[in-house]
Amino acid sequence: MSKRPAIASLADDNLAAGGVAAVDRALTLLAAFGNGTSVLSLSALAERTRMYKSTVLRLLASLEHAHLVVHRRRWVLRAGVRRRKAACRLCAIVLQRVAGDARAAGTGGRNP
Repeated sequence: MSKRPAIASLADDNLAAGGVAAVDRALTLLAAFGNGTSVLSLSALAERTRMYKSTVLRLLASLEHAHLVVHRRRWVLRAGVRRRKAACRLCAIVLQRVAGDARAAGTGGRNP
């Protein structure tokens, strides 16, 4: 039996129909850096997104791997061209995984 939080995260409140929940959550984390805020603590990110710190930390590890955030003393959102290039890399990775999942399911990348 999975444990559900008492309050849904912002990502869970705004899931894309037919989308990938982990991607929605990662994008919600990136959106938490809005309004000119480029540096946030783990606690601040968890509070702004209403996600568990452990979930935020796992997602941040993936975002850091994609060069979208950097961890120094706090999490820092990468800016400018690097951020856009990293976002394109992240999209390519997600699309490759989705296509791979579709091939494994036998749909050949088409909706069943």
